[in-house]
Amino acid sequence: MQSTQYQSKTLRALNDDCLRMIYAFLRPQGALRPLSLTCRWLREDTKPVLFERSYAIAAKLDGTEGLPPPVLWPYIRCIVFLGPFDMPIEVPTFSEGFIHGQRIARTCSEMPQLHGIVVESKEDAKQTSWPFSHITAPAKPRYRSPDLGIPWDIISILLTTPQVREFHVRGPFLQMGDVPPWYRDFNPSPLTSFQITLGQRDRYPWGVRYEQEALAIILRALSTSLQTLSLPSESLPLHSMTLWRWPRLQHLCICGHARSIAQTDIPLFRVLSRMPSLVTLSLLLAPSTDDDLQPVIPARFNVDTLPWPELRSLATYCPSPMDQILDHLPPTLDHLSLRSWPRSYQYYLNRGHGQIRRPWAFITPLVSDVLRALHRIGDRRLALKRLEVAYSHTEEEEQELELVRYISAAFPDLQALYLHRNQRASTTLPPMNAIAKAVSCLQHLRLLRIYLDIHEYGERRGRRAPISRRSSSKTIDRHVAEAVAAVVDNPGPSLQYLHLLPAPSLDTRWRVYRLERDQAGVVHAYLEDDAPDFLGYSVVGDD
Repeated sequence: MQSTQYQSKTLRALNDDCLRMIYAFLRPQGALRPLSLTCRWLREDTKPVLFERSYAIAAKLDGTEGLPPPVLWPYIRCIVFLGPFDMPIEVPTFSEGFIHGQRIARTCSEMPQLHGIVVESKEDAKQTSWPFSHITAPAKPRYRSPDLGIPWDIISILLTTPQVREFHVRGPFLQMGDVPPWYRDFNPSPLTSFQITLGQRDRYPWGVRYEQEALAIILRALSTSLQTLSLPSESLPLHSMTLWRWPRLQHLCICGHARSIAQTDIPLFRVLSRMPSLVTLSLLLAPSTDDDLQPVIPARFNVDTLPWPELRSLATYCPSPMDQILDHLPPTLDHLSLRSWPRSYQYYLNRGHGQIRRPWAFITPLVSDVLRALHRIGDRRLALKRLEVAYSHTEEEEQELELVRYISAAFPDLQALYLHRNQRASTTLPPMNAIAKAVSCLQHLRLLRIYLDIHEYGERRGRRAPISRRSSSKTIDRHVAEAVAAVVDNPGPSLQYLHLLPAPSLDTRWRVYRLERDQAGVVHAYLEDDAPDFLGYSVVGDD
């Protein structure tokens, strides 16, 4: 009894900031809820962290069971609406939209700490397990979901909630067939973050014009307050965005089909030049042909310096020689990603399963193209900390080694190097011994991340065999062991982790090896099953 009192007094002696840090650390691991059940004091003290992110079922807002209990509302900082806003069959759409809107408006207004709203508008969001026992999945016989996305009336209510500053939609944004009225006096809350995230399976060709109109209405009112903006390229209101200034925007991500931007005949630079505070710029665009990849800064623009003096991270497809973006990178840049989207392992895996029918093709630059682009950067002596390059290995092995050697010589301050190797019509494994020797001279390298792309090919040259006929697990394990041994035999002085992805897999889980040195200086590699993300790189997928 004395020991229990001593521990309780010791825990209560910590200040509120320390306790919040402990609670925030325990929550992602699932340990905070059991701790909160140990005593009444801990239950009350952990509520602000335990319930700061709560969930509601979008399809069941006509009743009370789809919402968190009112007793939790004072603690909620972010509310997540799960599943599409389905409409009951027996209730007219207008009436149901009115019921949803009134309930959402009243609920959000009574959450004083509410800061962010997330909408999981995907169809499969309804099949997830709900975080609260009082929330049950919607009854399927009563509900239908012909239209994914969010009705405009609901969008306007969510965006005008006074205390909300962050808004994120995962899945289709505007409900198909819903036409937004042109509200010239539409005044949403001054959001700092507005994001629409679409996966490969969520992209849709319908309703793009109406969604562009809706985004034009929203972004016109938010352009002066936004700090983070993420949009799909298919619904980007590019014409309207050239008319506004974005003085506070720091993080911009445009992801999707490259042709949707190329067809507008408006260079992206006309929009990007109005964003002087950019810190992170991600242009993840998938082409159908080489003509879809328009230069970010065409040659006709007379540019001496980039309009982003504080840019620190740039992710884009390997630029053509006609693109000026690599010629004027600021000295603040420490993260460069010359990558493809989608990743090659995701493109081929999804195509092989028949899950994705997309208008784009998978195109990656040759090793010589990437090397030519890096030469343009290396002459500027940038102090890059993280570098990612994606390339197709269809040339001689010496070309690939020349690329790795140049990276080691031109960017000595690298802490993370990501080699995304797409073999295409080649069946050779990467020369891991030579690669390991080349990067071992990097004195600050902490993470080496390599996509090995181990596979077998069918009868046609360059055509991949089905997953069932690809390399067996024993073959893959043998090649991975050889790659790990090559790095262990040639370790850099500061290398801590080795990430390897052997071949496309359903969960896209990287194999993480932690490198440790014993007292004799011998390096050992240990496979970690539950490794955390490292230097911003995820171990389960990375798109």
